[in-house]
Amino acid sequence: MIHLRTVSALPKCFSEFARILCLLAGFATPALYADEANFSYHDTIIRAWQLQFDAAIDSKGVIHLIADQYYQFNLAGRQLTTESQAQDLQGFSLAFPPAISLDPEGNAHMLVRGPGSFDAGFDISYRVRKANGSWLDSTRNYQPSSTEARNYVVGLAALSADEVYAHTSAVGSNIWGDLRFWELGEQSALSTGKWSGVWRADLDTRMRTHNGKVYFATANGFTSDDVFFSIAYGGPNLLPDLKRNVHRHHAGSSKKGNPDISIDQSGNAHLVYGAYQEVYYNQYRANGQKVYSTDQRILGSLGTWWLNFGISAVGASADGSKILVAGLKTNGHKEASHSKIVLTYSADRGKTWSEQIETGQLTHGGEGRMRPRVLAYRDKFVILYFDSRNIGISMAVIDMNSLKSSNGAAVAPVISALLLLN
Repeated sequence: MIHLRTVSALPKCFSEFARILCLLAGFATPALYADEANFSYHDTIIRAWQLQFDAAIDSKGVIHLIADQYYQFNLAGRQLTTESQAQDLQGFSLAFPPAISLDPEGNAHMLVRGPGSFDAGFDISYRVRKANGSWLDSTRNYQPSSTEARNYVVGLAALSADEVYAHTSAVGSNIWGDLRFWELGEQSALSTGKWSGVWRADLDTRMRTHNGKVYFATANGFTSDDVFFSIAYGGPNLLPDLKRNVHRHHAGSSKKGNPDISIDQSGNAHLVYGAYQEVYYNQYRANGQKVYSTDQRILGSLGTWWLNFGISAVGASADGSKILVAGLKTNGHKEASHSKIVLTYSADRGKTWSEQIETGQLTHGGEGRMRPRVLAYRDKFVILYFDSRNIGISMAVIDMNSLKSSNGAAVAPVISALLLLN
């Protein structure tokens, strides 16, 4: 057990004037937090050279993870089940992760990759595990699309047991391509169109769902240096509505990429993305209204790699009051292959943020494709990541139940530093 404890530190924004300058520069004001958060490290939960995975957590706190097999874990890191009906075979460092989405009934929907190649494409399969533990075989067990070049970036949103949307990727000339959108039926997938100009090879996407809506984020990283975020209701107009409702984000310098989204129980979307050695945050209401006029810089000095933008993942508590962001601090290697996991968090709905915390854990960035996952169950946060030391997928849990933000105006001259204490 490790404790995250607050202590006083010399402030970066040590005066009201300096604090205003920090805000104008786009830096989130560090906050003082009371009490402690507990950090529990559960070592490697999957011991295999399986680099790529995706995960979701259900209403009972059970973690559903898809990698070389389908797994379930509890919050203590104990494996509850392992089943081989769904297997993602593209778990190497320069691949992209599979996708998993839990519908409101607790059924686990998955997209996994089979044999293939970058140039020819991969076999992509759709599988469903029912909440009662059975697997659908005669329905919802097929390949949604034919193979095509670089179709390995996938997303999935299960709005219900019967209403499921997905996307795959495709590259035409060189690295430029489209995202293909699908409605996944019982026996086959219906193509609902493509979205061009918002994605390129080597970058991933995020697709989430809440209360009948699809939340989507992507980036093309080169031509416009924009991150694209949108919310739309499911239905025949999903893709046109996503395009119409899109918001662009472009804080920071150089290329932008690696957006991640976490949805709280009110449907608020917590968005993070990377710019040059930095990570930025903003929030959207369920109605699509942006909360902060300026994106907040919450992590910095993350080091360089091939694309140089910050690599991160985000999770939000059920009520949206607490937000945890995990970032990767690289050592300058092209693939970000030897990266330290750093954290920052907010206990006041993203208004203020803690200083950057080094956890001492090492991971592989996989050229930005092997990001950790941050899951939230009530006030507990789960960080899942590839463990460079122990060769497998490891897990940490942070309990933030006791953390409360102090009055922002009163503590502006003082910054808290969170220390990892053995």
